[in-house]
Amino acid sequence: MSRQRHDPLATSTRPHWLTIADLHSNLIACEPLEPGTDLHEAMRAALAAWAADGWQAESDGRWGFCFARRGSERRLLNVTSVNPAAPNYGGHAHLAGRGALHGLVRGGESAQ
Repeated sequence: MSRQRHDPLATSTRPHWLTIADLHSNLIACEPLEPGTDLHEAMRAALAAWAADGWQAESDGRWGFCFARRGSERRLLNVTSVNPAAPNYGGHAHLAGRGALHGLVRGGESAQ
């Protein structure tokens, strides 16, 4: 039986987003990527732009994400098919029954 590896950056007919977050999962930036975008190239271009700004990538981003650091700052660059601006976006918190569905809004503030 052969093993197959999933390519998270394979060209897709679905829209994707390139997100930048801090280590507390606070969204810093989000760039929409149209369906059919070369996701490998989008990740390479993002890493090159960050390198030009003094950030050092910790990997090549082939798995759809990469941590980068500059001084004591560290960021997560991620290509995702989940719209981070969607009302019910809670990251992985929805798996534990937490997040946007339970009164949390962007930035971690409670909806009162």
